[in-house]
Amino acid sequence: YFPPERRATALSIYATGVYIGAMIAFMAGGYIREHFGWRLVYLLVGLPGIPLALLVRTTVRELPRGFSESAPADNRVVGTGEVIRFLLSRRSFLYIAAGASCQSLGGYAILSWGPAFLERVHQMGVVEIGTWLGLTIGLGGSAGAYLGGRLADRLGARDQSWYMRLPAIQALLGVPFVVGFLLLQRTELALLSFFPFSFVANMYIGPMLAMTQGIVKLRMRATASAILLFILNMIGLGAGSFVVGFSNDQLAARFGIEAIRYSLLGVALAGVPASVFFLQARRALDEDLRAREL
Repeated sequence: YFPPERRATALSIYATGVYIGAMIAFMAGGYIREHFGWRLVYLLVGLPGIPLALLVRTTVRELPRGFSESAPADNRVVGTGEVIRFLLSRRSFLYIAAGASCQSLGGYAILSWGPAFLERVHQMGVVEIGTWLGLTIGLGGSAGAYLGGRLADRLGARDQSWYMRLPAIQALLGVPFVVGFLLLQRTELALLSFFPFSFVANMYIGPMLAMTQGIVKLRMRATASAILLFILNMIGLGAGSFVVGFSNDQLAARFGIEAIRYSLLGVALAGVPASVFFLQARRALDEDLRAREL
């Protein structure tokens, strides 16, 4: 649907659904959990998937591959193994995956453990936590994701290296804000620090997905994106949540309820290596984009 010069913007708009969904889940989930129990939350979140799937199936038109680039139709099937081998041969993808994994490590950890942190350390109620986190993630995260894609396309029109330079900058910019969220003693200041973190920490989504699709061949794009998201979920959602829980158990004897503060801080600082990896991806990007075959 979208040519390369608009792809980061389109994918960033797509990504805003994650943050809007998180906002609804946090805000409605906190209320439902407090008044009706946590099981009902999962039912209400899952059931809309059925009519939405039918809506997409009946309204979204499948265009030929390469339509927006006037590329010749390509109907051949590319196996997953071939896609994996191709991605492993592209240094830019390896650095993109490493940088995005570091970013998602802190992001998913705070998404998973943030409510427990606010409840234990700042003694906030469930509904209050859901409202604050929901608004911050929904508004800040979606605005950051959109602006990241829009800026990447605008700056990338002049210099393609901006598609990775921008994520490198935002990864570093988010660090002081997440440190403030976790270490500031006053609840109001901690919550105020979380909004700019949520904004800048999600600006990498659009450029990350756009460049992954940009460096692979035409019939590899969906599989390449799926492989990247698989990596991010395994490391971010899987390892991030586990590492915080494990660290919290190890530190609990010494720090008590404060242990969660330092457990989260350890993974939140992953924005620093993320910036380094994105800069490395920038150096390899031009060569890999030129080498791509439609």
